[in-house]
Amino acid sequence: MKKNQNNFKALITFVILPLILFSSCISTFVEEERLYVRKGQSFEKVLSHGINPKQTFELIGVSKKYKSNIKVFKINMPTANVRDNYFYAFRNDSLIFWGFPYKFLRHENEQLRDIASEMIDSLKAN
Repeated sequence: MKKNQNNFKALITFVILPLILFSSCISTFVEEERLYVRKGQSFEKVLSHGINPKQTFELIGVSKKYKSNIKVFKINMPTANVRDNYFYAFRNDSLIFWGFPYKFLRHENEQLRDIASEMIDSLKAN
């Protein structure tokens, strides 16, 4: 009986516990190409880092409000157990912000919050 308990403890310690810890940390891994993205880079420069957008769209409402050409592209970012929407936003072909939608929505910059609102509406429409 004691041997079975030791085997069970070993199973938990060396198999199950590491799996749980690994799965909770997986969302912190960053794909290498996103390490080279910098604010101010052009649309083409960002794409040259190996980032492949799944969807690209221009935000007409925000563009009119801020008198700029606002363009956004979406990729599917692997996180813990799903692939979440991850966005790159450009104003006049210059990268201004990138991240998950909640990062845009919580930003202190009103323009980024407006971009997030229109991005989300565009996703719902498609």
